[in-house]
Amino acid sequence: MKWTIFLIATVLLITLACNFNMGSSTGGEVRMDEAGFSAEIPSGYEMSSIFGELSFTQEDADIFEGPNFSIALDPPGILADPNYIMDNIQGSNNIFNYAYSGKRTPVTFGGVSGLAEDFTGITEENGVAIAGRVIVAILPDGREFRFFGHWPVEQKDKMEPVFLSILNSVKFYEPILPTPTP
Repeated sequence: MKWTIFLIATVLLITLACNFNMGSSTGGEVRMDEAGFSAEIPSGYEMSSIFGELSFTQEDADIFEGPNFSIALDPPGILADPNYIMDNIQGSNNIFNYAYSGKRTPVTFGGVSGLAEDFTGITEENGVAIAGRVIVAILPDGREFRFFGHWPVEQKDKMEPVFLSILNSVKFYEPILPTPTP
């Protein structure tokens, strides 16, 4: 009985994972209507989505080594403050054990003000040194925005302009909830 439940759960998880795979980007705008944002994704990135978060990894790259980017827009939080969100990311939610720079820089994009902070780390699997940046902001309607990007350290000069280009392409709008299928 336990094996049957395990097998059913495994098939369900694989099915769900496949449903969230959005394929490969040919470059252009990708809309996340349920979350209420869009962004210009460079060509050559494998995209996936789950619960209003858009993630994309350069084709043939390891997701943990990158280049990898992730955009999330969550409903309004209880403590809607960019510093709180950044503290939360760096605290118990720091699942990759990144070392954050300790220097939070104010940023403005798409008419929204937020905070940026750089980080570094070493992947557990292959011991690859990575670098990256996280940006957080609170939209006027209270929704919480997070944008992560990381890449192998030696690609920093090449990837920072890509990170900024994606950030500056983000557009916000009212979430569009799906309609039930009859």
